[in-house]
Amino acid sequence: MKINSIQDLKPDQNNANKGTIRGRQLLEKSLSRLGAGRSIVCDKHGTVIGGNKTLEQAQKLRLEIEVIHTQGDKLVAVIRDDLDLETDPRARELALADNRIAELDLDWDVEQVLQDLDQISSEGLWTEAELERLQDSLDLAAFEEIAAGNELDELDNDTEKTASSKPSSDMLPFNCLLSQQQRERLFQAINQAKSKHGLETTAEALDAIAQDYLNA
Repeated sequence: MKINSIQDLKPDQNNANKGTIRGRQLLEKSLSRLGAGRSIVCDKHGTVIGGNKTLEQAQKLRLEIEVIHTQGDKLVAVIRDDLDLETDPRARELALADNRIAELDLDWDVEQVLQDLDQISSEGLWTEAELERLQDSLDLAAFEEIAAGNELDELDNDTEKTASSKPSSDMLPFNCLLSQQQRERLFQAINQAKSKHGLETTAEALDAIAQDYLNA
């Protein structure tokens, strides 16, 4: 495939890095102020293998490109004739930005990573423990989504029931931050209290839990 301009290059639709807002902002700033610091890697069709976020920002800036064809048996060295690492502060700034932006712009798409690893070997990229943590983070995200939906359902139901029962004016909202384990335990306790005491709202269940504890 002949690549005539940067717009001919295509991002990887299954890129496992979702990127971050801060990373994108810093990358755009670095490209604008310091210029391109390294090459990106594409397959023979012009689809990006490595450097998807760089391509995204470079296309917005309409940077020109220089295409180097290789079979991977040579290291492509990008020589910046305008920079001198020993005397130019911009060169040192680019060195720091190159590493820091890569760190800040990484946000794994865990589902995509695990899907990819079903087809290829991780080759030491992740240990078994790290893969378990990836899976745990995916399970946690799924639980949070379900929990958020349950909370909204509870809120809607409680609002309807409270409105119909005309609550007294001394009723006040109650909010607090909980860890994931605490939230899970609390949901279980609330459901058990509702079942045990025949209650309808979360507020009634929490009050029953408090009374059971105080009377224990």
